[in-house]
Amino acid sequence: MSSKTLKPDFHDAAGERSIDIAAKSIVADVMELERQGKLNEAALAEIDARVQEEFRQFEETQAKAVAAYEANRFVSKPAVLPKRFYVPAWGLFIFVFFGPVLEITIGEGFIFSYANDYRAAVPWIFWILVPILGIGFFIQEKKKRVLSAQYPTWVVRWLIMFPIMVTLGAGGVAMSPLGWFALAGWATGTGSSHLEAKVLSIGSLRPSSRGCDQQARLQVLNNEADICLEGRILGTSPKQGDTLAIAGRISGMGVYIEKLQAK
Repeated sequence: MSSKTLKPDFHDAAGERSIDIAAKSIVADVMELERQGKLNEAALAEIDARVQEEFRQFEETQAKAVAAYEANRFVSKPAVLPKRFYVPAWGLFIFVFFGPVLEITIGEGFIFSYANDYRAAVPWIFWILVPILGIGFFIQEKKKRVLSAQYPTWVVRWLIMFPIMVTLGAGGVAMSPLGWFALAGWATGTGSSHLEAKVLSIGSLRPSSRGCDQQARLQVLNNEADICLEGRILGTSPKQGDTLAIAGRISGMGVYIEKLQAK
């Protein structure tokens, strides 16, 4: 049994109807010229020219159909997620996307109860996620060709954009829990003014900075974190080694610092 390669069918019904009508018209004209005795070499040459033109137009239509197919054969339909996955997918998106946002807002004043342990685990989490996300992104790219459409150059696509996507994805997932822990700690915490923080190091003051003007590394309840001092310092600015009184909210998640004052 011989095998045949399946190819797309560029059957053009409208085009075939057009050429069929043209052929019938040409045959009718030939018969009429023959009846009139005018079917000479000049008439035959004109008929031949008409036939060649009709075939040229038909081939041009077919060529356009083939070109359109080649241009669109890698364009896939948008993936349709089964309805049962809608809620989990949106939940994962919100968790990963808003976690880092929470970390650089609420998290700037929050010290997680297990900050030291989690900080030690972050590199492991990151490097575990890199190959997982890399394989996932690679499979999706081969199926959907999203990067191929936006970055046709191989070097840009695979040596620049692909590593950036994987790195940002892994970093976002690794850091997301800290933002949500900060939100939970702030929301569930109760007021406290009996805690102390030790200044382990302090950054330089940058009043023109668009972000935090000044950060300090503080130790609270044996946990360390970088805290934004902007808007939190009462009185004089602290120095390395100072002990600060904390006014804020404390919960099982950690301590949210609202104000700091030298003791």
